[in-house]
Formats: sequence, structure tokens, C-alpha cells
Amino acid sequence: LGVLTMITLAGCSPEATTQNEAENQVSQTSETDTKAETKITEEMVNEAQQKWADGLVAIGKGYQEGNDYEEEASKMIDDRYGFQDGVVLFKPTKTSEENFRLTKEDALSYFVGGAHEEDEGFALAPWSNVRFENEATIIDSDSALASGLYYFTSAETGEETEVEYTFGYYLDSDGVLKIQLQHSSLPFE
Repeated sequence: LGVLTMITLAGCSPEATTQNEAENQVSQTSETDTKAETKITEEMVNEAQQKWADGLVAIGKGYQEGNDYEEEASKMIDDRYGFQDGVVLFKPTKTSEENFRLTKEDALSYFVGGAHEEDEGFALAPWSNVRFENEATIIDSDSALASGLYYFTSAETGEETEVEYTFGYYLDSDGVLKIQLQHSSLPFE
């Protein structure tokens, strides 16, 4: 290797023996540094909640309009939840037999029905609006927790249903905030 190449390789691992390998390693390090510099903010949590709400409403609207609501639900799950990165701790509101939904397929069944007999398709109600009221948000640079009440507005009656929630978020490898924990329950009566 020439002197110029040796200087270029300085700071890279001994395994990086060619110019291309060294550039690739530096590029990977830069991407990691950029992700490490990304910090979750409260605004990011609020935006993720609004996107979740909009996604849920879109599923029900697609169902009403005769569109491919199952595809809409699958896309919402891919966009909002971290199932592609591992287990998501998902405890939906209206379950009594299969209380925890740890796979995308189980979550999809909850939203649109199918895999579990008790699932009637929560997103198919349909809802015209969902609004979040965070009681508190805890942020730890690349993860966050939010807990509070969210209100589901019936598209048919206009009535709101109050539900308690806790959501846990993390930044995926693309810097997108994804749900890793969701626990919902109706208030105790």
C-alpha cells in the first residue's frame, strides 16, 4: 500500500485493507454517529401519536369505502410498530382470550379481524378521530414512554370513548420513531 493509502486508512480497523473498504467503514461510522446524534423529542412523540391516530382512522375509512383496508392496516403496522426489529409488547384494549399480541399477524388480527376468534376489527368501528392527551412523557435520548388518555370518536355516533394507554417508542435504524410497547385499557368502573 502506498503512503497516501496508509494515511487514508489511519483510524480505520486493520481489517480495512483497501481504499473502498476504508471508505465503506468511514461511511458506516458516519451513519452510526448520525443516528447516535438523533435524540427523541416530545414533538417527535406527538407526531408519532398523530400518525398512529391518522392510520387507525384511515383503516376504518378504507373499510367503509370498500378499499383494501387490510393492506392499509398492514402498512400502518409496518410504519408505526417495530415488529420488523423484534418483539413488540402489544396489549390491546378489547381482548380477553389472546391478551398479548407479540407478532405483526396478531396485531393485524386485532385491528381488522381474522386470526383470533375474539377479534372483530377494532379499527373497523370505524373511528372518525383519535386524540391523545399525554399525562406525562419520559424521554431517554433514543427511547421514550408516553402515558395518558386517548379518545376515540365514533364515525357513526360522534361519541367519544376514553381509553388509558402507555406507549413505548424507540428510534429504528432509519431514525424513525417506532412503537415497541403499547398497553391500552378501558378505565375501571
